[in-house]
Amino acid sequence: MLDCLTTWTLERIRSIRYIRVKAFPFPLYAYEDAISFTTYGFDNVLPMLPGLQLDRLVVEDCYHDGEGISDGWSDEGTYFAIQGLIESDGWKELHFISPSTRFMLPNDQNPRVRPPTCWNTLLQNRDGQDSGASVTMRISKAPKVPGVTENPDLCITYDKAPVVINDRDDTVDAYAKEVLVIANRGKNASYAQDGSTLAEEIRNLLRTTTWEEIKTSGLYVEAEEDPSAYL
Repeated sequence: MLDCLTTWTLERIRSIRYIRVKAFPFPLYAYEDAISFTTYGFDNVLPMLPGLQLDRLVVEDCYHDGEGISDGWSDEGTYFAIQGLIESDGWKELHFISPSTRFMLPNDQNPRVRPPTCWNTLLQNRDGQDSGASVTMRISKAPKVPGVTENPDLCITYDKAPVVINDRDDTVDAYAKEVLVIANRGKNASYAQDGSTLAEEIRNLLRTTTWEEIKTSGLYVEAEEDPSAYL
């Protein structure tokens, strides 16, 4: 996405209304004289595109394969990818699609409020309790059916859906049900991306270096083969 949009003018970026993308993290040697990279989540991409004001941003989970298979790091990656996007600007409506429900479960290392309650509260705190801002989730009724969450009739809303089939069922199929997280900004919320939340080290890097130069100079580390390894 950055390969394309970082070459566009501000006016052209402002005109985009819909993007669908797979949300990979991007490791960078962003600090001067850095001897190791820092991994930035996909939400850090959006401040690199000031003026972005999408009607809808659709993001696909990069941490779980089509079978819903993952490790513990993948689940953490998905959870915080969603949270980072909900905290970001540049979209009016966000759809995040994952083939697995595992990221919804708290664990001993990272206890947390089960979604979407935590994200709904976060977004309402941003836009106002009476703004209409909301985060909802729906889950496929059947395992391993890609794209099924686009049809609400084939899904159940999360408050009516068990995360797993039963407590003893820890098979892949128990979790391999596609999940769609839908976030809507509140009425009159200012959602255009202004770039103000861009990490300062990335901002400094972009003052003297284009994205294409960052990639060709070795400052960018390719993470698409195994994104969980860079968390």
